Amino acid sequence: MRVEAERMARMVTQLLILARSDANVTATHEPILIEDVVADVCSQRYPTDSEATLECRGLDSLKGALVWGNSDYLKQLFLILLDNAFKYTAADGKVEVIGCLNGGAVAITVADTGIGIAPTDLPYIFDRFYRAENARFRLGAGLGLAIAQRITEQHSGRIEVESELGR
Repeated sequence: MRVEAERMARMVTQLLILARSDANVTATHEPILIEDVVADVCSQRYPTDSEATLECRGLDSLKGALVWGNSDYLKQLFLILLDNAFKYTAADGKVEVIGCLNGGAVAITVADTGIGIAPTDLPYIFDRFYRAENARFRLGAGLGLAIAQRITEQHSGRIEVESELGR
């Protein structure tokens, strides 16, 4: 029940983020220690027995790195990415969150050993309500990645995907 309640709370938050972005309401930004945000998300999104393993690494390289943003929205962004990774990765698979600094930029990678995305679907995965053919076997509305992209844009960031079927 706890896991389902957390999922529903995230869904409501996601819908609010979309509604606010449609109304051009921007979240309050402040300096944030990104290591704390990512570490909090890693500790918040622990896998269940029927999910892949989670490994968070490289977070110590983010020590002291500040980003200008909204911690609630950034947590939501990373939770969306983790939820997707777990949703499409088998229980014997692996999900990783990797932090690193590239010059003056922070890079957070969420990688998984899931089903992958076909090249024909890649240009559309950030569109609202889009669901790739091989992803329709799972519940979802096709909003998560659209929200993730919007949060990233609000933080002057970039979100990218690299994938192929089966990887």
